[in-house]
Amino acid sequence: MSNQLAVRSNAVAQVKRIIRGDSTEDIYDIARATLREFSIDHLHNIESKIDRTDPRRERMTSEQARSEIMTTFLNFVDFPELFRDVASSVLLEKWGGVPGTWANWVREDELDNFHPTNIISAALLPEPQKVRENQEYRRFNNLFGEIANAQLSTYGDITAVTRQTLLNGTKGAFDALVKTIAQAYERLIGTKAYSILTSNPIAFDEKELFHADHNNVVTKTSDFSADLSQALNLMYGQKNYFPTLPGDSKTQFAVIQPRFVITSPAQSIEAAKVVGEYNKALLDEQKLSVIVEPRLVDFGGWFLSAGKEQSSICLFKLRGSKAPSVMTKEISRTDGLEVKHQWDIDVAPVDYRGLVRVM
Repeated sequence: MSNQLAVRSNAVAQVKRIIRGDSTEDIYDIARATLREFSIDHLHNIESKIDRTDPRRERMTSEQARSEIMTTFLNFVDFPELFRDVASSVLLEKWGGVPGTWANWVREDELDNFHPTNIISAALLPEPQKVRENQEYRRFNNLFGEIANAQLSTYGDITAVTRQTLLNGTKGAFDALVKTIAQAYERLIGTKAYSILTSNPIAFDEKELFHADHNNVVTKTSDFSADLSQALNLMYGQKNYFPTLPGDSKTQFAVIQPRFVITSPAQSIEAAKVVGEYNKALLDEQKLSVIVEPRLVDFGGWFLSAGKEQSSICLFKLRGSKAPSVMTKEISRTDGLEVKHQWDIDVAPVDYRGLVRVM
C-alpha cells in the first residue's frame, strides 16, 4: 500500500507540473508508466487488444486504448481533487494577467461581510496645523469625506465538463477552461465599472457622480485639445471639504493627479495625438496615457481619470479573496465533472474627485 501511495503521489505531482506549464512531458506517457508500476496486469490487458501479433485481440483502435488508459489513470489519481487543486492555483495566476482596461484605473479594497457597508470614501484629514509651545493639539473624532455605499454579491456559474474534453486537450483543455473563467469575471467587472461612468448614478449628497457641484463635468466641443485643457483644470482644481474648520481652511486642494484619458475607439486617434503632444513637456510622473475601451463605442463623450490610488471607482472583494474560486463535483451518472466558479464582489463609486466627464 505504501508503494501505491508513493506511485499515486508522484503521478499527481507530474500531472500538476504539466497542467501548470512547468513540464513538457506527455500526460499519456505518465499514465502508462504509472499504471505499469501500479497495475501491470490491467495495462497489459488494454495494450494486448491493439497488439497486432496477439490473436486474442479485440477490435480496439489505438485512440480507444489511449482513452481507456487515461480514464483508468485519472480514476487512480482522483481526478476531481486533482482538477480542483490545480485549477484554483492556475486561476490565481491567470487573474494576475487579465487584460481588462479597468484594471489600470479602478482601485481595489476588501469588505468583511455581505451587509450593506458605509465607506468614508475619501478618508480625509486636513493639512496638519502648527503646534506652538504649550498649545494643545486639535482633535478630530472622525475622518472626513463623503459617505459611499458598497455591498458584496455572489457571482458564479456551473459548467459541466466531461473527462473526454479535458483528456483530449490535456494541458490545453485545463488552461483554456481556467483562462475562460478568469476572462468572464474580467468582463463582468469591466462592464460594471464602465456602466457606472456612462449611466452616471446618484452617488453623493443625492446628486449624480458627474455633477456641476462636484466640479467634474465639461461640455464637449469639437476641439479635443481645449476640452482636455478644461478637464485637466477641473481635476487639478478639485478640493476636499472640512466643514468644522474655520474660514478658508474649510476647503483644501485634493491634489489629484490625472493619469488616463478613457475614450472610445472612434476618438482614440485624436486623443492619442493631443495627449502625445501634451506629454512632451511633462515630468514622467505627470504624463497621461490613453485607454481605448470597446464598451464606450456608442458613447459620445470621454473621461479623465486619476490612477488606481486615487480612483473614484472601487472593486470590493470579500476579505482574503484575491481571485475567483473554483469548486468541483463529480457527476455520478456520467463520466465528468461539474465545475463551479464563484466570486463575492461589488463595484461602486467611492468618490467624485478623481474623475471628469467630457460630454
